Amino acid sequence: MLLTRGEHPCYRTKQMVKEIRWLFPNAVYRPRKNYTLKEITQFCINREFTDLLVVTDRLKEPHNLIVSHLPKGPTATFRVSNFLTHAQLEDAAPRTEHYPELIFKNFDTRLGRRISRLLQCLFPSKRDYAGRAVATFHNQRDYIFLRTHRYIFDSMDEVRLQEMGPRFTLRLLTLQSGTFDTKFGEFEWYRKKEHDADKLEWYL
Repeated sequence: MLLTRGEHPCYRTKQMVKEIRWLFPNAVYRPRKNYTLKEITQFCINREFTDLLVVTDRLKEPHNLIVSHLPKGPTATFRVSNFLTHAQLEDAAPRTEHYPELIFKNFDTRLGRRISRLLQCLFPSKRDYAGRAVATFHNQRDYIFLRTHRYIFDSMDEVRLQEMGPRFTLRLLTLQSGTFDTKFGEFEWYRKKEHDADKLEWYL
């Protein structure tokens, strides 16, 4: 997996990239420089990367997260909000290098299952239960809440969850069948204004 940023990243975006590198242990970071996303995508394909992640910002905050599965897609673009680092969490659990268990909740539609599979592919298939770590993607009204925790055993009979971070919320904006291409790409789904107006219908 290759991870990069926008052309002129702000401090908070740099923080998010750092947190994502911890969240996905197999991520390799490369600076964006002046390359287009199509050029970066082809670079990744040539070097057999399985996924491409791009964090962009707006108003000095992380704004979009692009997740592209290589070499043939799909590609999802998410809006990012409510980002907190490990250091910003109160009483955060110590970090672990072990691969987390994964929990995906309420991805009940065809589109939701497709998004959950795309996100699952970002993690190694191997789970290291010795680390007592868990990453939860909880879908509620088309907002995907990411939380990471560790199991803390206070005694043989008592166990609790302590958040590790990072923490952020994703909202799907577009899903393309192939790799990233805003001009000629085939969109499976994209968020419309009427989607936001309808408070009784959810799409994930």
